[in-house]
Amino acid sequence: MTAKDLNQTSFLRSLVPGIAMTLLWATAPMLLVVFMLFDAEQPIEITRWAGGTLTALIFGAWMARNAGYFDR
Repeated sequence: MTAKDLNQTSFLRSLVPGIAMTLLWATAPMLLVVFMLFDAEQPIEITRWAGGTLTALIFGAWMARNAGYFDR
């Protein structure tokens, strides 16, 4: 393993807490979308569900970044 490989590995390891916090922050909005706002009988609901999940992940990443988990 070269020094460059170790540097890339440490960069990826530094992302793990941020990704974990992103998923933690995004869980509640995703559960809200899936269990409360999702109606499987409507054909447009899959698009709405995907949009809600993406919005929840963006919100989670934003909150994790504001909390300092993606700072290097």
